[in-house]
Amino acid sequence: MKIVSLFSGCGGLDLGLINAGHKVVYASDIDFDSCQTYTNNFGHECHCEDVKQLDTDKLPKYDLLVGGFPCQGFSIANLYRTEKDSRNELYLQIVRILRETNPKFFLAENVQGILSLGRGKVVEMIEKEFSEVGTDIGNNGYEVRRFLLNAADYGVPQNRKRVIFLGITKDFDKETRAKMFSNFPPIKTNSPKLGEPFNIEVV
Repeated sequence: MKIVSLFSGCGGLDLGLINAGHKVVYASDIDFDSCQTYTNNFGHECHCEDVKQLDTDKLPKYDLLVGGFPCQGFSIANLYRTEKDSRNELYLQIVRILRETNPKFFLAENVQGILSLGRGKVVEMIEKEFSEVGTDIGNNGYEVRRFLLNAADYGVPQNRKRVIFLGITKDFDKETRAKMFSNFPPIKTNSPKLGEPFNIEVV
């Protein structure tokens, strides 16, 4: 698939997708050093720009929008976190770009703390906005599922839990979408503890 990557950072999320055989056709991040690191390592440019200023008319045709939107406002490591943290609103740029470009799929990632902010109301609101994006202009919206995954289950030597939102356009019929969702998340390859059963958390 052809991928547009937002909040690309140094490219950790993109690396996995590229290794799986996909192609990033546009990458973007606001941090200059991250963009330089990304460009030097991947051989294609990471555009250094504010996502709020990204003009979707210049994006090439693509299939999958991905973005690990900033997590500082959601993280439980932030002792002063609040629903009104301005950084929490950057997911709305994913919503905007989905609305303006209507790709077949999207994948968004954030920290586990997003699940508890506002006693769960924040993540419910985000999921609702993702699912309904574009319906106001005649698009069919997305079926959205979220998963709590641990990088340690896939060979990373670190317990690193992340919430993954996966959206599939409702342009596909229900049976086709169900078949696609059956392939995600991938089968675990490792376990954080010896002998621990492999259980995927669907949240």
